Amino acid sequence: AALVCYPLVPDKNGDPMPFPTLYWLCDPDAKVEISKLEYAGWIQRFKERLEGDAELRERNREASEAYARARWGLLREDDRAV
Repeated sequence: AALVCYPLVPDKNGDPMPFPTLYWLCDPDAKVEISKLEYAGWIQRFKERLEGDAELRERNREASEAYARARWGLLREDDRAV
């Protein structure tokens, strides 16, 4: 399971700052399995695959843009002005 987090949180002064992720993985078993993949070097493998595959880079760019739109869509109007 994952939580959808509000894109901004207050800093120590109460000013809004970006929360680092929109989706927060909260299933303990899934977190363990993801950690194993990260430890085994899969992040680097994905980066290397992106470097060598133009179609995959384009799909990743599109996914990144969709993620940015989702974050923006969750912001309240007053937070969008920040």
